Amino acid sequence: IKPADYPVYRIFAKPSSPPETLEYASTMTATDIVLITNDQRLILQLRSDRNSPYGGILGVSAAGYLQGEMYHPKPKEQPTQEIGTLVPIDTNYVKNNILREMKEEIGLDGQHLDDIRITGFVKDKVQPHNGILLFGRTDLNIEQVRANAQKSNRNIRLNDVEFMEKFIDVPATPEAISTLVTQVQCPFPPDQYAAVILTGYNMILEQEGK
Repeated sequence: IKPADYPVYRIFAKPSSPPETLEYASTMTATDIVLITNDQRLILQLRSDRNSPYGGILGVSAAGYLQGEMYHPKPKEQPTQEIGTLVPIDTNYVKNNILREMKEEIGLDGQHLDDIRITGFVKDKVQPHNGILLFGRTDLNIEQVRANAQKSNRNIRLNDVEFMEKFIDVPATPEAISTLVTQVQCPFPPDQYAAVILTGYNMILEQEGK
């Protein structure tokens, strides 16, 4: 685990960068989650045009870079590691990061989830970084999710038309995912593309009782 400053990462994160520079850039790690509602809808977003290099295309339910935290003990707490070093990243750390992104982007938090699991790990070679992929189920239906999403920090300033263009839902079936990843031109950033494929794979496993 190494700390990486985001503005510096943006300068170096190019496939043409020297290997030693790419090694630094590739320490950045994103978390991406695909959510399914209780009425079997898969939640997607249209990414902002400002999201370079993957602007103006489909994205997963929520995504964001993993935010590292430096360790500082609470008052009167006995230190458990060296002060000022990175807090170890474990499964709960990853899940809490994506929950923070969900709250900001679509207004949902942990209390709205029935299930959340890590499904895979991927390396994006176009915009070099790692991706931790997750899958989740919410106990809300699509209308309830839409109502929460419209009030989220990211969407509260959008008018109804702008919001409906950004917030997208499709049937949560392997067939719909197959259409998304084979018939839509450049549907997702590479790491999020992988997250959608793994969601379809999870559906097939569940259908087979595995």
